[in-house]
Amino acid sequence: MNLFEAQNGPGSCTALDIYYGMSEVMFMMTCEGEPGGRIADVEEKVARRWP
Repeated sequence: MNLFEAQNGPGSCTALDIYYGMSEVMFMMTCEGEPGGRIADVEEKVARRWP
């Protein structure tokens, strides 16, 4: 979240900004070698947080 805010600022953002942020989290997890099941769990949790 800190990285997202640093890149996009503390104000409002677009749905596209949020999508890019979510995609970046998944990419970072993949690069760090997280197993697919863990990545899917995080995707599910992140998706539930955004209305």
